[in-house]
Amino acid sequence: MTKLEYMRRLQEKLDNFSKELREDILEDYHQHFAEGELQGKTDEEIIAELGNIEDMVRELSESELKENMVCGMPGAEGLSRVPVQECQKTTGTGMCAGDGTENGSCENKPANAAQEGPAAQEGNSYHYSGKYKKIVLEGEEADIYLMPSEDEEIHVEYINRLRNGQEKYECYQYEEGDVFYAGIQKRKDMKKGRTGEDGDEKSWKVMLFGKTVVSYKNIGDAVNGQTLALYVSVPKGVRELSVKASSGDVQIQDLVQENILLESCSGDVKVLKSLANIMKLHTSSGDLAICETKCCQCLNVSTSSGDVNIQDVVMKERKAVFFSEDGQDEGSIAERELIVKSSSGDVTIKNVTAEKIDVFSSSGDAKLQNVTAAASNVRSASGDVSIDHIDCSRVMQVESSKGDLAVADVKAEAFNVGCSAGDVAVSSVKFTSGNIETSSGDLAISDMEFTSGNFKTNSGDMAMANLQFGTGKFMAVQGDIVIANMKFEAGNFVAKSGDIVGSNLCGEFGSFSTERGDIVLQDPDGNHCRGYQCVSESGDINVESGAEIYECRSRAGDISVRAFGAPRKLTIESKEGDVSVNAKGTPESISLKSNGGDAKLTLDEAEGMDVEIQTVNGDACIKWDGHKRNVGKGNYTYGTGACKVEVFSGDGDLVISGLSD
Repeated sequence: MTKLEYMRRLQEKLDNFSKELREDILEDYHQHFAEGELQGKTDEEIIAELGNIEDMVRELSESELKENMVCGMPGAEGLSRVPVQECQKTTGTGMCAGDGTENGSCENKPANAAQEGPAAQEGNSYHYSGKYKKIVLEGEEADIYLMPSEDEEIHVEYINRLRNGQEKYECYQYEEGDVFYAGIQKRKDMKKGRTGEDGDEKSWKVMLFGKTVVSYKNIGDAVNGQTLALYVSVPKGVRELSVKASSGDVQIQDLVQENILLESCSGDVKVLKSLANIMKLHTSSGDLAICETKCCQCLNVSTSSGDVNIQDVVMKERKAVFFSEDGQDEGSIAERELIVKSSSGDVTIKNVTAEKIDVFSSSGDAKLQNVTAAASNVRSASGDVSIDHIDCSRVMQVESSKGDLAVADVKAEAFNVGCSAGDVAVSSVKFTSGNIETSSGDLAISDMEFTSGNFKTNSGDMAMANLQFGTGKFMAVQGDIVIANMKFEAGNFVAKSGDIVGSNLCGEFGSFSTERGDIVLQDPDGNHCRGYQCVSESGDINVESGAEIYECRSRAGDISVRAFGAPRKLTIESKEGDVSVNAKGTPESISLKSNGGDAKLTLDEAEGMDVEIQTVNGDACIKWDGHKRNVGKGNYTYGTGACKVEVFSGDGDLVISGLSD
């Protein structure tokens, strides 16, 4: 069974379940295939790990899921969050199950609850004047919002507008040493829930690969404008912030902390206009967004199946300003690194400055735009990679196993691009040394400047234009090579079984070889290399140029050279094909050889020279001032000039024309 067949059968088996559940399960299966393919596993091996589809579907408890996820959720297909309204105030301390009304009931704090705290509590709002190094928040199904404190005290506001959640949840706050804890949890007497005849809450879990990937509880509470949320104001003096939510969203704005950790299992995580030394964000199936944020040492972002969007982020170059116990600056940061990982979601990074950037997506696309970094590493297992305007002072690395790569407007010291099964397009790139390769896709290169580079495609075509370089090696194993408007010192072009077509080549020396294809080089605009070396096993060679040196050899193909400049040396050989040379001026040496074909030499504007003619079984003919002179077998020297012409024909005719005294 193939991956396509397996996934089609899985989708059919999930048709009776809700859209949300179907998408979550299919996404996790796609992710497992992507990770397995990255490890080199076959479809059969991955399917064996995933197991029998029917067994998995039976464990979903279809009837319960349908009843509670679809029938019990009017309008569930169009879930949307509504803005949180400011709650009304009540009076309480420590633990509160408040409902946002003036009748909200509050309990006393537990033994370990904050003691320095509330100089005043109003309803579901609390504030604490104690000095804490760390804040830990947990929200379960609740959304958590954080903003800076205006009075350097901790403020906690709890909002519960759930239809069935007034008695289920409570807000807690307490301290342990210099750590402040707050969050929303289920009341101890409600842990078993109140669904069904026995009052027990029903829950469903979908287990894949030994872990819970989908967990549904209290479905229906988050629709129709219902809200469960925690708002926390954070003092700048708090060094570390840790926030975790199960299915709710997490959002921070305008915070300045040393270390920030934000996690949500299935909710979104968003960071706006904040500053931290180390920032770590994670969500399993939600999206991640970071905007207008600065980080000094490390920004680590990961999601299993959500998208990542990072925009206007700066990994600060100067030292981070966080204060120690005595209020002194604690020093500078060694690295400024951005790490982004997504299993099956897309990654978008725009307007970012960092020392190091490391981006990985298993099956999603990766897009980077307007990025500055010393070193960048962008990888995708089966998604596309798009890069536009990257300034990399050291190393730029781009890889994709099965997706296409598009790179434009890049500067780097070392530039490496690799693709296993996709096309590669690179334009407007400048680097010192680099490697660009694709195994089975096409390679398109334009407007590039480099010192040395290697370019290769195994089964695709290679097209290049407007390149300027020192030394370059270009290979197409099974495809054609088309080149235009190049300036180089030394270029080596190899097409194993395809053709090589070039025009307007300018440089020192160009080497062109193919086993079964033709070679066609034309420089009509006067741009040309100083020397050409062309080799084809069974294809033809056709060169029109103003080069000085020509070395052309073919085993079974014809060779035609038109040297419209003043060539210095021509060596033309074909074992089975015809050879023809048309040149101007008085070359230092000309050698034409063909064992099984005709040989023809035409020299225009040539002065006196020595001519040596060799023929095995054919006739030799010299055209001199309009007269024809037949010669037999053997070697002949004609004229007294400084140029010696050697012409050899095995079984064909030999003609030399256009000589003048």
